[in-house]
Amino acid sequence: MLITDVITGKKVERTPLWMMRQAGRYLPEYKKVRADFPSFMEFCYTPKAACEVTLQPISRFDFDAAIIFSDILVIPDALGQKVSFRPDHGPVLNEFSFARLEKKLSDRFFDHLSPVYEAITMTRQSLSVEKALYGFAGSPWTLACYMVEEGKSDTFSKIHHFSKDPTFLDFIDFLVEAVARHLIHQIDAGADVVQLFDSWAGIVDASNEDDFLINPALKVMKKVHEKHPKTPFVYYARSKSPLLLQFSSKIREYEHPIALGVHQDVDLDDLRCVHVALQGNLCPEILCHGGR
Repeated sequence: MLITDVITGKKVERTPLWMMRQAGRYLPEYKKVRADFPSFMEFCYTPKAACEVTLQPISRFDFDAAIIFSDILVIPDALGQKVSFRPDHGPVLNEFSFARLEKKLSDRFFDHLSPVYEAITMTRQSLSVEKALYGFAGSPWTLACYMVEEGKSDTFSKIHHFSKDPTFLDFIDFLVEAVARHLIHQIDAGADVVQLFDSWAGIVDASNEDDFLINPALKVMKKVHEKHPKTPFVYYARSKSPLLLQFSSKIREYEHPIALGVHQDVDLDDLRCVHVALQGNLCPEILCHGGR
């Protein structure tokens, strides 16, 4: 597989291509399937439909990888904080209470997520052996943001307040375990690569990056590689280059396959000293208007 070859350091004839959000509203065939599901979460939890829309961009564009159709918020949903999506608004989560969350992952958690794993298995069986299949999860910090804010936020006041609480790092460690186990199950089901999305990394102060971003991501990655040492792991932080450089410095002697996802605003010249594969950095506007 071209993508796994790149991440593991093998020479390849060309740069592999895939997009972060391949299945979606720009495809008429996607909209046709989506119309059958008033509930977005029900759509995510229907393996046959998730498999179908995962494969649509591969059929149309022949990308080098498929990204399983799911959502990072399936984890809080499985933990008992119900998630729904409102039109023209985005995700809405039920009231957050760390005290009321189960502190141990139960069979119910994995049963709730079993449709995701079933969709991965179906997709892997339908996908060409030359194409990689990506599984993914939200980072502990990003999931914490959605859970504590109970959805999207402009100010992130609740998460900033809770992050000063003595129990906050316990909450992050709890999410580390949930995220790692979810990614491991995705690999068990057939994912060839897994990616961790730190979508809200950019709102963390530099003084808290180790505790809130880097260390939790490293813990997740190491737990995944304890079980699946050869599976490539991609860490994507929607942030500037200093965070990526700091993360890279922590894994300089790391022996397992890893890549860094790079946001479009990062200057690649800042990352010339990074010793792992880089993924991303393409401005979406180029897809609309062309250019270098």
